[in-house]
Amino acid sequence: ADALSGAARFGERLLRFRESFRSYRRHPADLTTVFFLSVFEIGCFVGLAVVTFEAVGVSVPFAAVGVAIPVSIVATSIPMTIGGLGVREAVLLAVLGAYGVGASDIVAWAIINYPAAWATALIGAGAFLGARRRRGG
Repeated sequence: ADALSGAARFGERLLRFRESFRSYRRHPADLTTVFFLSVFEIGCFVGLAVVTFEAVGVSVPFAAVGVAIPVSIVATSIPMTIGGLGVREAVLLAVLGAYGVGASDIVAWAIINYPAAWATALIGAGAFLGARRRRGG
């Protein structure tokens, strides 16, 4: 009985997911907007990484960082460590090692990049909360 109720709940969730996914097809402009905002966000992460690599004295080709950062973002979404700590660095070392970037360079980069990324996130959070407050939300 428990297995059947579990299967029924799973089937119900699957149907709800399918319906919510179908609703996206009715709003292609929203999907396009979200897609381009996501591309812009990844571009910002890549730009921040390039700047922070330069800040620690590591010269890495933009194209290499443009590949390494999105791959590291995907890798950190796998729940292996808290906040993806260490996973991001391992991916960056694997990808950027071919360009002469060493482990100490990656650690130095991470020490600079994490606070910079959090600072930009906090600025965005402040802007979001300020806009929300002005709307009365």
